[in-house]
Amino acid sequence: MSFYTYQCPCGSEAKVWFGDRCYYGQIMTSLSSRCENCGAAWEGDDGRITGNLRVMHLEQEGTWGVQLSNLKDRVWVLKIMREEFNFSMNDARTFVKTNNDVLKVGTKAESYYVQDKLKFYQVNVSITQVYVKLEN
Repeated sequence: MSFYTYQCPCGSEAKVWFGDRCYYGQIMTSLSSRCENCGAAWEGDDGRITGNLRVMHLEQEGTWGVQLSNLKDRVWVLKIMREEFNFSMNDARTFVKTNNDVLKVGTKAESYYVQDKLKFYQVNVSITQVYVKLEN
């Protein structure tokens, strides 16, 4: 779970906890908050995590990907990535030209989603954390 802080209407600082998960073939985002001062609380579930929340989530939880058992299965991985995540042709060409067996996907839940989709094509992948070099 990731979090950010906000100003509660009572004037206190409160945290919003959020995360995403792969649930019955869907990616769901959950958010919840409870102010420790006044007790105000809310929660909600929605579709995919997007925008600034996704950036914060990746910063706090890391970037994840799928590791292929067989490099010949890259074509199926690329098919899913193009259909589900708007993976560009340039990204696809770069991935195919490298002999890398790990494809960076995004959040851990998104990686599990890709893994579930690939089961249909009988492609075995494992989920792994991808270490991204941050530039200053």
